[in-house]
Amino acid sequence: MKNEIIGNRYKYIIDTSYGINKDGFIAIGTESIVYKGLKTRLDGGLQFSCVLKFKPKNVLVDGKVVNRLEIFKNEEWKIFEELRECRSIVKIEDVIDDLGDFSLPCDKVAGGVINGDSYFCVVEEFIDGWSLEEFCREEYWKLRKIVPLDNGLNDIVNYHEFSSDEKTEINFSYNYDNILKYQDQILHFMIDLCEIMEFATEQKNILHLDIKPENIMVTRYGKELVLIDFGRAKKVTKANRFVRSPLSDVNYNDSETVDRMYQYGTLGYAAPECYSKATGDSKFPFTVNFEQGKMSVESDIFSFGATFWECLNIFELVTKSKLFSDDIHEFYRSNFLNDDVYCDRDLSCTSAYYHKKLEAIIKKCTRRRSRNYCDLDNKDYYHSYKDLKKDLEDARDSAPTIVKEENPPVKMLLTGVEACFRCFLSS
Repeated sequence: MKNEIIGNRYKYIIDTSYGINKDGFIAIGTESIVYKGLKTRLDGGLQFSCVLKFKPKNVLVDGKVVNRLEIFKNEEWKIFEELRECRSIVKIEDVIDDLGDFSLPCDKVAGGVINGDSYFCVVEEFIDGWSLEEFCREEYWKLRKIVPLDNGLNDIVNYHEFSSDEKTEINFSYNYDNILKYQDQILHFMIDLCEIMEFATEQKNILHLDIKPENIMVTRYGKELVLIDFGRAKKVTKANRFVRSPLSDVNYNDSETVDRMYQYGTLGYAAPECYSKATGDSKFPFTVNFEQGKMSVESDIFSFGATFWECLNIFELVTKSKLFSDDIHEFYRSNFLNDDVYCDRDLSCTSAYYHKKLEAIIKKCTRRRSRNYCDLDNKDYYHSYKDLKKDLEDARDSAPTIVKEENPPVKMLLTGVEACFRCFLSS
């Protein structure tokens, strides 16, 4: 067994000083296992940090073997090369087809090992910082912490495992001043994300199609955004701004698997049109007023709005729902797969201190689909990041003097998102 990968210019090893268990593990992506790596030039020299993404060479889709390596080279790699000039989009440094006799024990994959027989490796630059989800939850609101163990490893402790005194201190920090500071920071992030997506979509004609807090990095120094994971990205043209989802129909009564996803993207963030048609006796989660599988910039903007919504609701989501705190995917799967909660998201269950204009922006991003939602003349929806950015900047410039007002009729009736939201937060 060998722990070294030989690339085109560098050799790579897993950084076993990194991670909760000191095994270099970072995350499991949609189609990859991600580790922190160290690279050294083949002729020697200093070590530098990198990210090693191990992807299966072949995947089974609808009973057919699909060559994932070939798709990566023909599509994803070309997309990364087109976006290379933008410093706010992660860079690919190397693609290694043949891992040689490299072997990495991993209980997170079938077979328990990552090796050259089944996987290839994509080397990306390492972003020192947090995902947007980690920044909001851990760095800003301190709703999760890392605790050192006696054996030299670490443990993750979530809010619901905190002591009573710790919870009291955390809840006390959720006050007017900190909320407005947080609002300013998130608005800054969303405006930056608009600029990144405007470059990708309107200059390079590329849809990301998996925008979510976990795919947005915040640098430790400077707090700049870097967009990662273009594994679902698709190229469009000015003449044809749509792309078709390659997913087959699914039975929504069955559990999701890697080769049988409900949606193109990530559950909870993907737009309704990104979800597969239902088969068998299962029911499609949303009212079908749109062409299923037809994805566009409006699909990415929906995911943008869902991300924005989660950032502004993160304190309530974590502190009032242990399920969200422990398993975000299961939280969305169990509670959000219906029109009333998934679409038209609002801020009715979070702090009244948030600027009321932010709610209007989020609602417009995540608005329930109508038959003509992609019509550029339909002003009920955003069709470009330029218009979205303009509204965000307007909200930012007016935010210090405007506080979100209560709406007594809505509060009394508890309709729409709020009724559903309160139901599962109290469960």
